[in-house]
Amino acid sequence: MEIHHYTSIDNLALILKSKTIRFTRLDKVDDGDEAKQSSNNIKLSHYAFVSCWSDNKEESIPLWKMYAGKDMNGVRITLDSDMFLKYPFESGNYHGINIIGGGKSILPIEKAFTKDYYIFPSFFNSTAFFKKIEYVEEPSENMEDVARLTHLENNEGKMNLDTKKIGIYKRKCWSFQCECRFILIIIPNPSHTISSESFENIMTDIYNGIPPTLTYYDMKLDPSVLSNMKITLSPTCTDAERIIIESLVKEFVPNASINSSALSGLIKF
Repeated sequence: MEIHHYTSIDNLALILKSKTIRFTRLDKVDDGDEAKQSSNNIKLSHYAFVSCWSDNKEESIPLWKMYAGKDMNGVRITLDSDMFLKYPFESGNYHGINIIGGGKSILPIEKAFTKDYYIFPSFFNSTAFFKKIEYVEEPSENMEDVARLTHLENNEGKMNLDTKKIGIYKRKCWSFQCECRFILIIIPNPSHTISSESFENIMTDIYNGIPPTLTYYDMKLDPSVLSNMKITLSPTCTDAERIIIESLVKEFVPNASINSSALSGLIKF
């Protein structure tokens, strides 16, 4: 499945050179609802990291204007949704997390479970964290039961998180984006190890709204997918900007295609 991402020429250069896609923490995005997304006063936006795309094959004037640079002079990149590099892994204990059975993961296991944070959900299926946005009247109503707090008889509490719902709801006014996204859930590991006590510390940090030390996370692209990137020039692309983009493509992804916008000549500023 092909998906599309509108971005600036500067960001295109960073993507091509690093061969990575950046995930931004949800409290840093431009949707005010998402930036403060919560459930039962638990601020969930601290723990969701997203990479936002569109599955609308038609070009979008609003997306060009919002995300392709301040002068709308960027690009739209198109990649297959199964775009991330896969890493072999073996059974073992990774900072307290037992992994049984070998295979491949779209994150290096030693980087998914670290002494400072854990990344969820399972990444053994490369499409497990790829979601289509659901546009609703009031996102907060859909988030009410995501964080469930249970008070026990001994005055201790328990918290359960339904991570499948985090980061998938937006107001209907955003529906023009036809958005799909990749979502990582990254939680802090204040104890730097795993035990019953450390899980209590993790839940305490989340309950108190303490975010992980990360504000973004970069994931490596599969070189074979990256090499087949399709790049659509902005409707207002100048000759000079096209030369820059062609130079980037020649250096980093010579097999990628460059196409003019279907909206060329129809938009002026």
